[in-house]
Amino acid sequence: MKFLNIKASAVAAIIIAGISSHAAIAALSDASTMSADITFTGPLTVSNVLTPVSGLSAGTHNSGKVVANGTITSTGGASRHYIALGMPGSLTGSASGTTQFPLSIKGKNDSNNAILVAIIRPSNTPASAGSTRCTELGLTCNTDYILYSTATNGVSTYNVTLNGTQDVKADTYTVQTTAYAYGD
Repeated sequence: MKFLNIKASAVAAIIIAGISSHAAIAALSDASTMSADITFTGPLTVSNVLTPVSGLSAGTHNSGKVVANGTITSTGGASRHYIALGMPGSLTGSASGTTQFPLSIKGKNDSNNAILVAIIRPSNTPASAGSTRCTELGLTCNTDYILYSTATNGVSTYNVTLNGTQDVKADTYTVQTTAYAYGD
């Protein structure tokens, strides 16, 4: 009898194992297959063109007088264009986060001559404009913020203007701007 009990126990174990394996198969779900389109875009590039206004003459000029027009273009899906006066490492952006901090530009022929300029975005620039802290972008600025505007079809514009009413002396004044493009 003992032999039969061992044999019956072995058969019962095999049956239980078989039932368990069928139970596991019965619990298997339907397959779920997914695919994803992986896109590689071209590199983000930016171009900054600054064109002086022609026909400017020495004399008294009101604040806001446009002295140069700028156009920023980008490729690679830029959603914002950042703009500041100066060169990388010594950018002059916005102290308050709302308006451009003015910068004094000395005359090339006589360093005693100077004009005070600022960057503004023209009225046709989209309302979605503002500023970002320079440190958030990893930029070194002598102000806290850098101005930006939304890139419309990869293009945005800005003006360099006189800041305050000024008696401008006859001279050549070199204004330098630096632009960056930001892509999401």
